[in-house]
Amino acid sequence: MYLRVFILASLVAVLVVSPSVAFCQEAEKAPPMGYQGQLDAFFGSVEGGELKKAIEDLYGPNPWQDAIQDQIGALKGQFITLPEILGEMHGYELLTEEKFGDKFIYLWYVVAYDRQPLSFHFTFYKPKGDWFLYSFEYKDDIQPLAQELARMKLLYFEDSSGQKGEKMTQSASSLQGVIAPRLKSSSAP
Repeated sequence: MYLRVFILASLVAVLVVSPSVAFCQEAEKAPPMGYQGQLDAFFGSVEGGELKKAIEDLYGPNPWQDAIQDQIGALKGQFITLPEILGEMHGYELLTEEKFGDKFIYLWYVVAYDRQPLSFHFTFYKPKGDWFLYSFEYKDDIQPLAQELARMKLLYFEDSSGQKGEKMTQSASSLQGVIAPRLKSSSAP
């Protein structure tokens, strides 16, 4: 008798608990949100001081994350020390977004901290259905990147008639106004 009651109670428990466990697993699996949604969530976590969560969420949609857990763990360990080294974050700005076909995209952001800016580089890949992070790196030496960007803009700037010259000089002046403030804060104190 007791055995029947135990089996019946166990069966009821399995039937009641199973759908709720399945529901919880479905709720944990967030719907795909595209690369911009992933970046918004990442920067939201960074601004909120949740740096470990930011990295976990960034790599979360990557179907190959299990194979690179050591690298993700090392990145988390380094990334969470940024506030101790650089101070408070004061915003971020997209510098460039380059799409290579419909399956590969590169984004470069400048992120402002008390001590100096950092550059964040994201590459997303979409082999079939959803976008996932292909690579992420951040760099503290932004000056060479800014100088190279400025040099490229100067070399390839042409006015509407295809002439280089006076407008090139004007472009250099306006470019200096944009990049110089960023570079000032990157020099060592």
